[in-house]
Amino acid sequence: MGTNDHDLVAAITAATAVLKGKPTPAPFSIADKKEALFMLAHFLGDLHQPLHVSAIYLDPNGQLVDPDAAHWVDPTTDTEGGNLIHDQHSVFHAEWDAIPADLGEAATPALLSVAKPQPASHGSAEDWPAVWASDTVVVAHDAFAGTEFRQTSPEHWSVTFDDRSAYLASQDKIKRQQLAKAGARLAELLNAIWP
Repeated sequence: MGTNDHDLVAAITAATAVLKGKPTPAPFSIADKKEALFMLAHFLGDLHQPLHVSAIYLDPNGQLVDPDAAHWVDPTTDTEGGNLIHDQHSVFHAEWDAIPADLGEAATPALLSVAKPQPASHGSAEDWPAVWASDTVVVAHDAFAGTEFRQTSPEHWSVTFDDRSAYLASQDKIKRQQLAKAGARLAELLNAIWP
């Protein structure tokens, strides 16, 4: 579906502008550099969460719908980034938002070992957020691998898995990789802002 002037890429770009001492671009309102730094860290993390940058549209039979194939998007097919999909008693999107419980100080060396070899971003730092979002869209394909959906009400679906244990292990691995990638890219962007 593309981007708009108030999505994660635009928000990261706005926070970066403020940190560089430039005016806040519309439609954002950022009070100061402290708020911009908080926004940057938060939104860069969000940018690496697959369900924050990808969307899945489903018909009443739980089959994928390509919203780009039509001239308009049927609102009844929109799962709102997985927020209208339920896995047992929880929201599918929220499961992807949850940070693995064992990630704390003890996990730092493991995350660093994933973050350090991340390749440097190329081109202008202003273009990096869009490139990183595109990278996460590719990762999102794995977030939906091995899933099946069934509509449970006019605006809700349920998800089942080919192998729930394998899916949860894959989800955990993806979360860790994406968190490490987000940390590496945040450091890279901060170094570009304040060389």
